[in-house]
Amino acid sequence: MKRFALLTFIFILTAIAALFTYKKVDRLLTKRPAKSADALRLEIISSLTNPFPDADTLYLTKGFVCGNASPDDLPTVFDISLSEDEFKKQLGSQVQKPVLTTAEFDQLIKKVCHFRFNDNCPISLADTCRVGKVQVDIRAEQQSPRLVRLFESYLFGNTTKQIQKDFVFDGSNWTFSIVYNSTQDNLK
Repeated sequence: MKRFALLTFIFILTAIAALFTYKKVDRLLTKRPAKSADALRLEIISSLTNPFPDADTLYLTKGFVCGNASPDDLPTVFDISLSEDEFKKQLGSQVQKPVLTTAEFDQLIKKVCHFRFNDNCPISLADTCRVGKVQVDIRAEQQSPRLVRLFESYLFGNTTKQIQKDFVFDGSNWTFSIVYNSTQDNLK
């Protein structure tokens, strides 16, 4: 009877310890680098399309995470590096439109403000400069070294498009599947 009680006690202690360490171990496994990261970046870029063909330019924005979450609760971000010149050129070639970063778009607004309005910009200038442009926010969360979830968010005029894709590494190649696709007119 004592032996059974001792084994039960050891089992309960092991289960409690496992519950406390699981989240940390899972986080460590998730933080390992993605397999063939450069190949994944190229596969991500080749999967992107411009959902608004009437647009004349895409400009990349960067989303942010706010709040007081602990590091264990934050997602493991896979850096797509779309704002780097090499990947930005590849993206422009893929969507067949010019691609600007937020910094480049802000510089464009400053130039218009300086030369057109003598540095006395109207409040609506940024909105006016956005006409014909797709605002794009693309981020990726690494679920494991072999699974990366891509979140695409597009804003054109009053229409938003959200797409989620799962990229899976099968040992030699990255492939993707669309897991969510939604378009919404924000005026309705």
